[in-house]
Amino acid sequence: INAEGKGSSKKMKSIPGRVTIRIKEIPKEDVIPGRVSPSLVPVKPTSESSYFREIQEFSSSPVLEPYTDYANDMFLYIESANLSGKTGSSAKDIAVEVKIMDCDENIQAPGLPLIYAPGRNVLVKSDVTPVIYHNKSPSFYREIKIRLPPVLHSGHHLVFTFYQVNAQFSKTSKTVEASVPVAYSFWQIFPNERVVSK
Repeated sequence: INAEGKGSSKKMKSIPGRVTIRIKEIPKEDVIPGRVSPSLVPVKPTSESSYFREIQEFSSSPVLEPYTDYANDMFLYIESANLSGKTGSSAKDIAVEVKIMDCDENIQAPGLPLIYAPGRNVLVKSDVTPVIYHNKSPSFYREIKIRLPPVLHSGHHLVFTFYQVNAQFSKTSKTVEASVPVAYSFWQIFPNERVVSK
């Protein structure tokens, strides 16, 4: 972002950064070691630590080839959270933790390891949205990709935990809690043996 310009852009600051991109020609698709599908299923296993993740396509035209991979993924987009007046205090700096559960006995229990970790080749038990600083009703922008179990039942649901994140730490106190849960919500994935899409 450049500070030069007119109007409100004068207040913007330059943020230095560097991006490195490597482009490598690969002669044949079959020789790519360490390939994984968009669902993290190994296509061409390797013992190396690096891997190549295939991209999942969302074609607007009809698919002209047979399905060769099983995929049962859900893409979750949290649009916004408005907790003003709901928590008894003015909660701001909100983050949302998402986890998938197969029973509701303990809301504090860890989720099932079915959430794709952003930028990594692993499935994790929960994912947390980025925090929008000093905002009581933030809008979120990141997708959360979830691998749904092959067999769903009415107990499968998503648990949303809303945290107020302490963005300002005191230099004198060493026992400041980093985040405090302020609200919970859940969404049943498979009620009445049908997947809920909205």
